[in-house]
Amino acid sequence: PGLQSVAVTASGQPSAGANVSVATGATALQNFTLGTATVGAIAGTVTDSGSGTPIAGVSVTCSCSGNTGTTDVNGHYAFQGLAPSASYSLQFSDDGYNSQSANVSVSAGQTTTENVALTGIPGQIEGTVTDAQDDDGVPETTVTCTCAAGSTTTDGNGNYAFDNVIPGTYSMTFTAP
Repeated sequence: PGLQSVAVTASGQPSAGANVSVATGATALQNFTLGTATVGAIAGTVTDSGSGTPIAGVSVTCSCSGNTGTTDVNGHYAFQGLAPSASYSLQFSDDGYNSQSANVSVSAGQTTTENVALTGIPGQIEGTVTDAQDDDGVPETTVTCTCAAGSTTTDGNGNYAFDNVIPGTYSMTFTAP
């Protein structure tokens, strides 16, 4: 009984409070209207640009906090409780992928979605075409790979190479001269 101080808080909202008088055995009614949200968020999903598969463990750094987060098993990341701003920068990095940056804005009461598709760092496919009888290299063999638009031809020792190959699984065919 008597005068009681009541405070109400909610994430991302300004708090409110009031003094409420409660009589013995009675119920006091005190409604609250919270103000406009004062913070926002950034969230998204990081995927592989070639397959569209989510990438777990990607390092995500935001200028909003100076902290680095990591994507979960579904490629999701989030930064919560951010002050509204027109210019937060995000940096995405993971082994085997080219790093990527993005600039985003955050509005109070809103979640800004920034989905990113990382491109794998190109590699190389190389090898030697040999004769099964004497293990010598076979020159002038045409080598075709689904990793490239065209084909290549083996050198005098039977060697071939495809450069700047995006990570993935490819089929190859070999046509002897």
